[in-house]
Amino acid sequence: MSAELLILSDLHLGRPVRGRHGVALRATDFDALVGEGMQVCLNGDTAELQEPESREVALGELAELRALAERRGATLFMHAGNHDPDVTDAHYGRFAGGLGLVTHGDVFHPSIAPWSPRAAMIRQAWIEEVARTPIPERNTLDGQFRAAKAASRAERRIVTRGLRMTSLLLQPMTAFSILWYWRQYPRLAAGFAHRHLPATRIVVAGHSHRPGIKRITRDLPNPLIVINTGAFSQPHAPHAVFLKDRTLSFHRLRRDTARPGRPFVPAKEATGTVELQVPWHEPSIDGRGSPAFASFDGSARPSASAMPAAASSNAETRAPVAMPERSKA
Repeated sequence: MSAELLILSDLHLGRPVRGRHGVALRATDFDALVGEGMQVCLNGDTAELQEPESREVALGELAELRALAERRGATLFMHAGNHDPDVTDAHYGRFAGGLGLVTHGDVFHPSIAPWSPRAAMIRQAWIEEVARTPIPERNTLDGQFRAAKAASRAERRIVTRGLRMTSLLLQPMTAFSILWYWRQYPRLAAGFAHRHLPATRIVVAGHSHRPGIKRITRDLPNPLIVINTGAFSQPHAPHAVFLKDRTLSFHRLRRDTARPGRPFVPAKEATGTVELQVPWHEPSIDGRGSPAFASFDGSARPSASAMPAAASSNAETRAPVAMPERSKA
């Protein structure tokens, strides 16, 4: 598929994948997706840095993925997730002059992962960070993302080794919590965008591991499209967002058994599409001097990466997108 911007989330590089004999995903698994000169956004939880046994492999594969992008002349930029909170100081991207938002999604709920047996402790870390924040900043983007980062760091300290969503689904109360979160997630995303960036009309996120595209209208002055790219682990299949010309397309990713290494490729038929009113590379109207897209930390400063040295560094990156006109999903 020919695309100019690719958005992926929840690769969890370094984490063993069930069904592959415990072998973790590798940078080469994405060889067929990274095209020459394209923009690639890794939208959080790219590397599994919460589990100590995965960290070394994760950082190595992250460096390999960056090297792959450099060989292709592709621009690679990252947003922090709850499993790699310190891999970069960029938390979100805005596109089309503020009409779009790309963020991992952990910031949508103070427990980060409400189904986790450690959810109460994670939420407490969020509350404590909010209490340390000056009152005028608590409900700003900066305050919200600082709280999410603090909660994610607490999750790293108390993470349960080997915890997997598939095993959690076998626990009745936990399964109920997961199902509730899956149902509420698009509305939580829409509510967050409306409160903090009210010009937003489309949100691209991940985090909950349940892929989907949904149009939210309830309790909003304007409809908002929420797209979740899912994850590369069970129980749901990974998806990706592709942008080209005036079309945003949402595709399931499958392994190409005909290619060496069986890399991921997009399904021919899109799961959903969004027609764009203007080309995705339309210049920004937010006055920041960005061509059309920039990654920011919570303070709305254009963000430079704090990626660990083993995975190299990532300066401010920009990739243009466009505003949605209507959804065909």
